[in-house]
Amino acid sequence: MRSFPSIQICTAQYSVFVQLVLQLSLVFDVMASSSSTSPSLLQRGRLFRKEVFLDPEQQIAPAEGGSAVYFVEPLHENMGLEIERLACLVNEAYEYGERGMWKSGWSGRTSARDLREKLQRGQLLGLFVSGRAPGSRRRKSRLQTAEHQGVSAEEQVTRRTEDESSCTARDDDLAEGHKTTTIRPELIGQVFVDVDFAPDTAEFGMLALRSDYRQQGRGMEFQSDPVPARPKGLARALVSAAEEYAKERRPGLQLMRCELLEPADYEHPVKRRLHSWYTSMGYLPQPGDCFESFFVPTFPHIAGQLAGICKITVYLKSLLDE
Repeated sequence: MRSFPSIQICTAQYSVFVQLVLQLSLVFDVMASSSSTSPSLLQRGRLFRKEVFLDPEQQIAPAEGGSAVYFVEPLHENMGLEIERLACLVNEAYEYGERGMWKSGWSGRTSARDLREKLQRGQLLGLFVSGRAPGSRRRKSRLQTAEHQGVSAEEQVTRRTEDESSCTARDDDLAEGHKTTTIRPELIGQVFVDVDFAPDTAEFGMLALRSDYRQQGRGMEFQSDPVPARPKGLARALVSAAEEYAKERRPGLQLMRCELLEPADYEHPVKRRLHSWYTSMGYLPQPGDCFESFFVPTFPHIAGQLAGICKITVYLKSLLDE
């Protein structure tokens, strides 16, 4: 019986072609479904991802072995985020960082409604961790770092079961040696980025880390409990990601801006540290006080809740020489 090698070759090539077409159609379907609520993935920044590599001298080995992988991605509603929980994360960070600056019962820096609006505009970046890390509320890792590679935060977060939190993963199903390969990164921080603040300037703000990942610093007047060992450099990585994100969204962008709200009549310990921290990253304080011209009209709903007289310092950093 005669064989027809040319036909066999064509059949194999056709099979490969069909598989390629099916894969491409799946990609286009995903992009089409995503573009139904936004002009394009790239325009909304959905394709942005930044791995966070901490300085080995600053990294702290996990208490139970294993490893921690950190990465930054844009947040969006399709992740199934609990907006109220994210608002609590931000407000808790500001309650710590601005203690004593607000009247009793102040409403907080942000709200679920405010965050939803920012999510819809693509203005929030999230810091995620997978694997075991010191200080994490999840003491036993349910993440396989090898499987995490190449999986977006959206895909990972949406793999949670319905009864799990978006901020922390439960440990009860790890009892009795139960194993799972489900990937569940934790959202441990976020930053707001406005790439359209001005024609040549972007702005970052609302920088917040979850309390068990925050470097609180020693010597604070209101710091009484011992500060446990925590990873260093995460907040700096968030700011760096905000800069890269802004430059990708707005090619040719010249400046990044941030503001520092502080008491006008005394030196706040956290604000003093923030000033040194901003300048160490290349952000230069600008002369003048922008409290009345910027803060009051921008945040009228919370300006009246300040406990005393405050001032606003604007910091600028050039993005052209990077």
